[in-house]
Amino acid sequence: MVRSDGVAKDPVLYRGEKAVEHFLASLQAELQAIHEVLRKLADMIMTGTDLKAFHEAADCHMCGESLVNDRVRDHCHITVT
Repeated sequence: MVRSDGVAKDPVLYRGEKAVEHFLASLQAELQAIHEVLRKLADMIMTGTDLKAFHEAADCHMCGESLVNDRVRDHCHITVT
């Protein structure tokens, strides 16, 4: 598994009895670990320049469509960027 910051976990190798059960238990443990990380959201830090650009934007930076009342702040929920 590779995190959003590029850090990778060591691969898990298991050979033995009840391999499917072991695999599913490992997946559940990974899911729980991911939920713990995502539960602690990072604060969004916007500078005055960031706020000005956000309020003055006329078009979506991703699709190019005009912005009306559907503005969102695109950011990472784990880091502050």
